Amino acid sequence: MIRIRHKDSGTVLHELDAETLEGANLDGLNLEDANLPAANLRGATLRETILTRARLFTANLTSTILTLTKLQEANLRGAVMVGSQLLRADLKGARLTCADLFNANLRGAKLCGAILLSADLRGADLRDVDLEHAKLFGAKLSQALYNRDTRWPTGFNPEEHGALLVE
Repeated sequence: MIRIRHKDSGTVLHELDAETLEGANLDGLNLEDANLPAANLRGATLRETILTRARLFTANLTSTILTLTKLQEANLRGAVMVGSQLLRADLKGARLTCADLFNANLRGAKLCGAILLSADLRGADLRDVDLEHAKLFGAKLSQALYNRDTRWPTGFNPEEHGALLVE
């Protein structure tokens, strides 16, 4: 059970069953510190939702809309985010080890300090993404798109990992 609280008073506003979130509209909710391991959020919309420090490891976020969502320090280890929209999402310090971000749109996202060890970013849109201080060891970047405004960790060469520079 997920409890959504008023941001100022802490009063419980809604309770959601974590198992019935497929396709749900959770736009703008404050789910800070939510405990959602293995939750099925496939096709859900979470625009401008606060998921800071949420535990979403092994969650199914396939085709989920997470535009402008705050996921700082969230645990997304092993999450499936194939084809998800993470435009301008804030993932600073997020743990994305072994996460599947195949064909995800991360354009303009903040991934500074994120842990992307062995993450699958093949075909992902990484234009204008901040990956400074991110850990990318073992990440798959084949066919991922980036531009001159994409910020990589010091000394990281994206072309050596199969990423494609687009103008």
